[in-house]
Amino acid sequence: VWPAKDPAEVLDFTWTVPLDGADTIASHTATVGTGTVVKDSSAHSTTQVTVWLSGGTDGETATVNLGAVTAGGRTFREVAVLPVFDRASDLLALFRLRYSAFSTVEDGSIGYWLGDAGRYVGDHWREADRDPARLAYAAHMLSANGALPGAIPQGLTSFRSGSFSATVSDSTAGLTGLSATPYGREFIALQRASFAGPRLAWTPPVSGYA
Repeated sequence: VWPAKDPAEVLDFTWTVPLDGADTIASHTATVGTGTVVKDSSAHSTTQVTVWLSGGTDGETATVNLGAVTAGGRTFREVAVLPVFDRASDLLALFRLRYSAFSTVEDGSIGYWLGDAGRYVGDHWREADRDPARLAYAAHMLSANGALPGAIPQGLTSFRSGSFSATVSDSTAGLTGLSATPYGREFIALQRASFAGPRLAWTPPVSGYA
């Protein structure tokens, strides 16, 4: 997985070929597999293939098919995954303001999950809940996929490092899916608020009337 690219950026990305011994790269190939990024050029050294890319569409995940043939007759193939995300995105800025715990997480990772949230949060949601729900969903997926190394999972009541040991509270042990993180539970609450049915208001009878 290569670092994320902004659609307006022109950047070089490198693939280090896992060569054997003193073998070297003799030739290479690099073609865009999926996505709208454009390969401007590519080149190779004795050990690496470098690809220059431009363009792309905000929110897409592009792929680049890579190949290398070595002087020793070996053939290597790899697929590079490239998230494309607008670094000027309002959602990214809001995410970093709302969830400071993810301050060290790379823009592309956040952008990928913000884009993925669009599959679930759309125009059918109440407008006021859409952005907060996308932010909460992205934070949940990042947390669930280990984006916060070193953080002790919520619900641990004890922890020991040597010969790893942990005790999980009863209230947390049964939580799965979106319920497993505070961000997922925030998403669920927003979803309920957005799709709550009409509510009946009851007014007590005026004194003196049945």
